[in-house]
Amino acid sequence: MSARTVYTMLEETAAGHPGKPALHQPLGGGKYRTYTWSEFRDRVQWTAVGLSTIGVDLGDMVALQSETRAEFYFADLGVMAAGAISAALYTSLPYAEQARALRFCEARVAMVENPKAMQGLQAALSAQESAPALQWVLLTGEAARALEVNPNVLHRWRREFRQGPGNVFPGNGKQRWSEGRIAELERKVGQQALEIDFLKGCLQRIEEQRMLQALTGSPRSTGRSKKK
Repeated sequence: MSARTVYTMLEETAAGHPGKPALHQPLGGGKYRTYTWSEFRDRVQWTAVGLSTIGVDLGDMVALQSETRAEFYFADLGVMAAGAISAALYTSLPYAEQARALRFCEARVAMVENPKAMQGLQAALSAQESAPALQWVLLTGEAARALEVNPNVLHRWRREFRQGPGNVFPGNGKQRWSEGRIAELERKVGQQALEIDFLKGCLQRIEEQRMLQALTGSPRSTGRSKKK
């Protein structure tokens, strides 16, 4: 008997109805962003591959903090397709309660809706004892706002960080900020560099998968499951 998962059902639907609407995301003012089934599948695959790239393994816990929106569904099914377990946080609860849930579920990655939620959770975790070491992923991708820097400055930091962490804040021989501020900025730039590698890994894996499909003529599932 062949296994049939939520992800394989998504693949089947995307293969049979690739151009038909799957999700309608409200944009405000009566406007919507429509995602087709093929777009839905692709975003779930990118998420699954990206999670695997940053070290998420079978059975790992991934926390999801988001209101009902298209990105939540991409993330939820992406976690399943990676063989991990999604733990949705109740966004109606105070950040302190959400932070306790994060600690309790022992999540390795926290996927949050926006910078405000990420900063609120980080502050709540730092106020508690033994804050977990988490990797943070913004579902809305507002990296510059989350870091509270100009987008152009962020792009320059990324480029310089690739050349070497020591080149990011040289200061022209002068100490412009405190050592703590420099360490904080270097940590944040390092996190952004990880997100760049995350996306590069997604694109490479998807391209490899599509080349394999073209050669074999059969779809290859991104999802993984444990052996019983």
